[in-house]
Amino acid sequence: MRPPNDNLAAALAERIGDRAILDVVESVYAELADVVAREQPLCRRSGRCCNFAAWGHRLYVTTPELVYFLSGWPAVAASAASAFPGGPIAPPADPADAALPDACPLQSGGLCTVHAIRPLGCRIFYCQQGWDRCSRPLYERLQGRLQDACRTCSLPYAYVEWRASLILLFKRGLISPSPTRR
Repeated sequence: MRPPNDNLAAALAERIGDRAILDVVESVYAELADVVAREQPLCRRSGRCCNFAAWGHRLYVTTPELVYFLSGWPAVAASAASAFPGGPIAPPADPADAALPDACPLQSGGLCTVHAIRPLGCRIFYCQQGWDRCSRPLYERLQGRLQDACRTCSLPYAYVEWRASLILLFKRGLISPSPTRR
């Protein structure tokens, strides 16, 4: 997997609000929500899983998920700005030299500031023992649908690390701590 780059940022910027892509992502998220509602995996809502370094994992996202995230960013960021001190994102002090933070920078006080537009990996991860027997094959199937969306929507496919993607989006001005800028 390659790190996100300017070509990815440009492709994403061109497709913000693309209804065909958004429909696929919404369908994928709705299917997952149905399974979660039926299976009811346990979530303690502690936010600890968002500290990737402490949990020893990484979160990866696809191009369609990033289009969905960017399309929802203005509304979610504006809402989060009023609910979370400091706004929805903790930006790197110097984006040019930003290193990956240990935890998701979109978390505040153990809560997700962008819950409505969070990626598939966040939506499917639960710390309940045994949930992975259900979630792994489901994740693979849903990822396949996101890959198919790239082909059908002529969108370049990328599978990139979430925090690195956020840094790129911040550097390119596609997201910012201020909800009035994009």
